[in-house]
Amino acid sequence: MRGKVLMALALFQRATARELWPLVAPHQRVDRSIRDALGDLEDVGKVRKELTLPDGRRLWC
Repeated sequence: MRGKVLMALALFQRATARELWPLVAPHQRVDRSIRDALGDLEDVGKVRKELTLPDGRRLWC
């Protein structure tokens, strides 16, 4: 899952977990696995949170 998330984020430069979800895991009912993958990638320095949007979603790059 982390590889798919990283590849999708590389294409779009900036995205929220909700925006990546239909591209990476359209068969899943919730975006939790995408958020977990983004957190794992952040821990190893591959992605970072750019900002938190007014509705609470995080923008990743």
